[in-house]
Amino acid sequence: RYTGQWLNGKPHGYGEYEWNQVPTSDSTKETQLQVENVYKGMFKCGKRHGKGVFYFADGSVFEGEWVDNCKHGEGTLRHADGNIDSVVFDMNSKKSVAPVVSKVIYEKNRAAKRIADSWVNSTEAPAPVVKDPRLAEDPSKG
Repeated sequence: RYTGQWLNGKPHGYGEYEWNQVPTSDSTKETQLQVENVYKGMFKCGKRHGKGVFYFADGSVFEGEWVDNCKHGEGTLRHADGNIDSVVFDMNSKKSVAPVVSKVIYEKNRAAKRIADSWVNSTEAPAPVVKDPRLAEDPSKG
């Protein structure tokens, strides 16, 4: 299903394309669930072309450049497991991958932010400051 701009009967300009895909497996002949993919971004003559965001059914997200329906140039790939990579594609072929954030770092930062937010938003009075007697002023400097 496509919603967006058209030119000569084809998606052209900004649009959103959503489709269901039924994975097939010849070796197992198992019934598999339908999956949904979504693309939001620029189209040219009916193809993904320009900046866009592709939401994969597995929860991964690619945000970057497209040429002739292919990922091409720089982009960011957020994996479903929380890892984030900076990637460079050449017509759908990965040329380089550089991890930006790992899930472990992301989760640690999220936990630290939750602690900081709870402290900042706390209605409790802060604990009184108690001077360490070992740090008392030198009586000879009077």
